[in-house]
Amino acid sequence: RPVTARDGGVEELGQLLSASVDLRLRADVPVGSCLSGGLDSSAIVCLMNRLLAGRGATGPQKTFTAKSADAAYDESRFARAVVQATGVDAHFVTPTPERLFDDLDKLIWHQDEPFATTSIFAQWCVFDAARQAGVVVMLDGQGADETLGGYWGFFGAYLAALVRQGRPVAWGRQVSAMRREMNIGTARSVAYTLAYLRP
Repeated sequence: RPVTARDGGVEELGQLLSASVDLRLRADVPVGSCLSGGLDSSAIVCLMNRLLAGRGATGPQKTFTAKSADAAYDESRFARAVVQATGVDAHFVTPTPERLFDDLDKLIWHQDEPFATTSIFAQWCVFDAARQAGVVVMLDGQGADETLGGYWGFFGAYLAALVRQGRPVAWGRQVSAMRREMNIGTARSVAYTLAYLRP
């Protein structure tokens, strides 16, 4: 059964996340953070800021953000809002096609598996910027989308599970909520479900 706000799940998630970040701040070198401006990395940066201030940190934490030269894809304004709210020492890097081709052989060798998008390259540039700034321990918000169901395609696994469990009413409620809250049409929800029902 899903954990809801009524069950205290929100508070528990906040406590677990804070404890997890606190644990990872135990290092003999300064700890930096990736900051995309999304919910995951923004939460980590804000928690780090609070926890480091509570420990009497001598300087601001360093954050590292990839931005895009194409305004249509640039989300650095969200990262800048977090920077403004926390006063972190922000570093921005703009990955370029030229650098991608220059670094591609090294990137493929280090990645050691196929990758479908250039987001891997953007992260490569972020970690390189951190290294250049002398930050060798980084926290990152990667993986929360998978855990919290942030990628729409993953909804199909949950919807298919409802079908396998013989819960068509629950399936219908979820599809209605997805249509109402996220503008995901019924046809897409059916397609997501079927994709996970097929062997």
